[in-house]
Parts: sequence; structure tokens; C-alpha cells
Amino acid sequence: MLSDPATEVTAATKKPVQLPLLVTGCGRSGTKYIAFALRRMGLDVRHERLGRDGISSWTMAVRTERRPYGPPSSASSFKQIFHQTREPLQVIQSCLSFTESSWDFISENVPCPRIAPLIIRAATYWLLWNEKAEEIATWRYRIEDFPDLALEEFRDRLKGFYDRRSIDTIPRNFNTRKQGRSFHLTEEAFHRIGMSPPSWLRSTVGKSPNSCQVTWARLEALDPKLCAKLKSKAAFYGYAIDD
Repeated sequence: MLSDPATEVTAATKKPVQLPLLVTGCGRSGTKYIAFALRRMGLDVRHERLGRDGISSWTMAVRTERRPYGPPSSASSFKQIFHQTREPLQVIQSCLSFTESSWDFISENVPCPRIAPLIIRAATYWLLWNEKAEEIATWRYRIEDFPDLALEEFRDRLKGFYDRRSIDTIPRNFNTRKQGRSFHLTEEAFHRIGMSPPSWLRSTVGKSPNSCQVTWARLEALDPKLCAKLKSKAAFYGYAIDD
């Protein structure tokens, strides 16, 4: 397995490397997708590990030397830190499947109640983790707006690092978990040989989406005060707050 070039530099110099970009936010907000998309655009941004141009990782929203995924904070600094958001109910729904190691890490860094019902734990995480990302971000965008609405800002902030010809090859479906790893590996293989996956392969390899069970009404019934805070933050980010 090849070692990470940025990590090699850090180990050799014992000094943090400064990289162009960190993309962070809540887990399940599309950090894996954006790393995939940025590589299509010519940027070496890796998911949960350092590339030559940066990293996309939800764990990097907090400063710590111990994290389950990604390098310690002392390994690097960043010229730009993008806070990526996604529609909150979908994120909270997806966070219900977090592993115990992820919850351990979250609880070490924000006051997230481990003994609370899982849905409340996930909702609290969404709120507090986004606030952590806000503290360090140089810019925030909604993943739903990428690349079509957010592209010009990406261009200005990244100083034209990317290849504009690649934009049309970026898939608009940013939910990598909905279709599964096999779908995206297949799509990437076709892209490398200059072809698009046929429609029959997309329907064969892709997974059917799960129905969303988390609703504002359910959150309201479980914890009205928390739900009010969630709705306020969701509206601030530009999301609808009606079921």
C-alpha cells in the first residue's frame, strides 16, 4: 500500500504542512462525495486522509491529536476551510448507523448525550458538530448546490486549480451510501477509460434508497427545545423546516 505523500513530508520535517483545502462538516453530509468530485476536477483531495491538495473529513471539524479517521491536527494547516452542509433530516437519519467508535470520538469533543435515544443523540451531534465547523470555516455551502450553484465560488476560492472540462463528468447524486461503494467504483472505472456507465449498469449496481424515518414532527415530540434549535440552524443554512 502506498503511503500518503503529505504525511511523508510531515514525518520528515516534523512540521505541519500547509495545504490548499479542508472540507469538513457533519459525517454523512457528503464528505466522501466531495473528495471524489474534487479529484475529478483535478484536485488531490482525499477522503479522511491527506492528499497533496487537502482532505475531506468530518472528523477534522475539531482540533485533536486522536481521531478514528484522518490525521492529527498537528499534521497540517489549510489555506481554505470549507464547511459543507446537507439537509439535516437526511443527515440525522444516516447518522443513526454510526459505529460506537464514532460516537466515542464525538462524545470526547462535544457534549453529545450517550444515554439519550439514538435519534436525539444524532440530532444533537448534527447541531453541535456543525457549530464546530462554523468556528473554523472560511466559507460554507450546501452540498445540494454543488457544483451548479456553488461552482463560481469554488473557482474563486481555489484560484482556478480545477479543470473546467471535468465539471460535466461529476455525478449530481452526492449520496454515496444510497447507491453503494460498488456503484461509485464502477463509475470511476468507466470515467478513467473515457466512457460513461450505461443506464442498465446504473440500475443493476445501484442500491434503492431507504425511506427516511426522521421527521421534524418526531423530533418535536421527543425534545421540543432541541427541535427548535435544529430548525433555527436549518433555516440559517437555507433548508426548509417543514415535513
